[in-house]
Amino acid sequence: WIESGLAWIPFLMQRLVNEWMMRSSEVPLLKRKPSDYRREMYFSTQPMEEPPDGRDLTDIFGWIGWDHVLFASDYPHVEGGSDFYGKFVNQLERFGAGVMEKFFVTNAEVLFPG
Repeated sequence: WIESGLAWIPFLMQRLVNEWMMRSSEVPLLKRKPSDYRREMYFSTQPMEEPPDGRDLTDIFGWIGWDHVLFASDYPHVEGGSDFYGKFVNQLERFGAGVMEKFFVTNAEVLFPG
């Protein structure tokens, strides 16, 4: 799953939260929902899916959070293509300059300070 883009994250979190709610007594050390822990420690640099309906990408990032995704070219893998930067710019332009700044710069600075 880790090498399968981003769309799986919200659905896995939903499943883990449901299981945790039904069986929280079995994992007493987990004081919060699994999705809360994910928000604190998970960042993704995976290539983004290109859903036919752009609203799906909006929903995916709404669930994951723009603070948890970073740019990666996937070089030298062929999936990166010849214009990997342009591909991401085209996908993200509709979300505005602030989101693009987070994706390409700020999130990496937060994750790798110094």
